[in-house]
Amino acid sequence: MKLIDLFEDTKDKSIDDIVNTISSECSIMLAAYKNSNKVLLRGTSHKNMLFSKSNIRQDRAPVEMGADDHKLINNALQRLKLPTRGNSLFVTAKADIAVDWGPIHAVFIPDGWEGLVYDNLDSDEYSFDQLQYTAQDLNSQIKNGDITADEAENGMVEFIQDMQARKFTTAKDLAKVLDDDISDILIKAPYYYKLSLDGNHEAEALQVLTKLKLKAINAI
Repeated sequence: MKLIDLFEDTKDKSIDDIVNTISSECSIMLAAYKNSNKVLLRGTSHKNMLFSKSNIRQDRAPVEMGADDHKLINNALQRLKLPTRGNSLFVTAKADIAVDWGPIHAVFIPDGWEGLVYDNLDSDEYSFDQLQYTAQDLNSQIKNGDITADEAENGMVEFIQDMQARKFTTAKDLAKVLDDDISDILIKAPYYYKLSLDGNHEAEALQVLTKLKLKAINAI
């Protein structure tokens, strides 16, 4: 599930510039972080930068999932008007999960984002396996001539509904997602900012978080 960032803003900024950028562009997410004392986390490269901006792929190809299964899942999510695995950023509330994918960053996404979680999953579960197994089964039935492609998509929609997929867009809902320590979170947006929390940047990152009045107890 490791994502490839399409764009990296290579011009590093001062502490005050970073604080101003986050405060002016990411007010909804910032309000959620203040309410929960936690932040969304992501393991990704930082190219020795404290703060950077990256585009979010809108046509992400699967890395660990078959293309047909990926397409079936995304088509079903699209029908339900939900963020998809092809146009969203994978983030988590848990540092021990983020670190598996690279140096930990706090994620700040400008207002207008849409989030996705599955209420029928335990907080430490991933949706990946359940979605993939169901898609594999449905695609196998298509190949065997047991069902049509439309029937398979209908089945995928029903499965996602059974998982209680839920879109959220408010600070209150995001704060609850963070409070519940949800492992598997998708956020749909054009781009995002990331603040490096690794050892080389920890002191400066703490300055940023302090000026933003964030405790971020799940990050540092």
